[in-house]
Amino acid sequence: MNNEPITPVWKTTLILIWRIISITLWAMLILIVISSFGRYFAFGEVLTPESTKTTLETPISTSSNTLLDDKFKRDINIALTAAYESAIKTAKNNLDLWNADLMSRVDNPGNNNDFLDWYFGYWTQQKLGLEGSLQAATHFFNQNALTAKEKIQEEVLTEFTNQVLRPEIAKLEFKNICRNIAEIYTSELQKNLENIRVKYSIPESNWNEYLNSITVVVTNTNGRQFPLKLKAFTIGGLGATTLLTKVAVVAIEKVTAQVGTKVILKAGASFLSKASAIAGGELLGPAVTVVIIVWDAIDIHNTEAVYRPILKESIEKYFTEMTKDILSDEENGIQKVIYDIEASIRRSFTNSRVPILNYH
Repeated sequence: MNNEPITPVWKTTLILIWRIISITLWAMLILIVISSFGRYFAFGEVLTPESTKTTLETPISTSSNTLLDDKFKRDINIALTAAYESAIKTAKNNLDLWNADLMSRVDNPGNNNDFLDWYFGYWTQQKLGLEGSLQAATHFFNQNALTAKEKIQEEVLTEFTNQVLRPEIAKLEFKNICRNIAEIYTSELQKNLENIRVKYSIPESNWNEYLNSITVVVTNTNGRQFPLKLKAFTIGGLGATTLLTKVAVVAIEKVTAQVGTKVILKAGASFLSKASAIAGGELLGPAVTVVIIVWDAIDIHNTEAVYRPILKESIEKYFTEMTKDILSDEENGIQKVIYDIEASIRRSFTNSRVPILNYH
């Protein structure tokens, strides 16, 4: 006769539940350790912002040797300079607003769905970590494959581009910015020239004939230069349409060109400590596993507290430098384009015959 004691059902159930919990916690621990490895491979050490090229602003002053030494020419010079300064002031204000709009999608305290919230989110970090581990293994067996850092950088940049830059919308926004700047320049120049006509009591017909003798050289999106009459340039919006067309095309390329290295920082995964805890967990049981899972969550939270402001500052500095470059680039900057327009007008004024003047 079998005298072995019968195990109560409730005890068997508790043992089964305990084993399920233990296996689940172990699975979570292993995934966290793998994710920690991946975050280390992908993020490495903190990236320091690369030094950016300091561009020299194109001088806006024109040598006195290029101007006729008389009152009329000095007034023309003042009119051109005033139009230039109004346009550049408008450009700086518009670019500052554009920059602020970009940063509001990077980090907005009133919005829980900005880029940094996504980047430092617990599940995002776990996902990136696991992908980093998988990519590190892939690269180990296939040297032609992307490294873990390159793979994660690619994914983060895609999210950053879609969430913050929004290229198609940015193109339209920047075209509007350039159109606004150009309209300010042409309307200000038209107003200033009209004041000169009134000041010297020049008949309107004579003045229009004089302005039609002045040629403005503008550059299209293909880099080709073509002449416009100053009268047409300042009236009817033609100047505003052509003035900054190339700048609008080039600008968005500048913003996206090197942003990749600015939007990825170390995730701070202390993976070695977590990995070594596996051995201890085997001896100490599921309780240690729970502690490690909580530890990982705290680690990611602390990482955000330390590196979120660093990453925000890095992105903000990058956008600031890029908007400065859009303004003052020596080849396609807004200042350079307007300066070239201004220089062509000055040359044409210098070579033209001054109309009959009646000084007040």
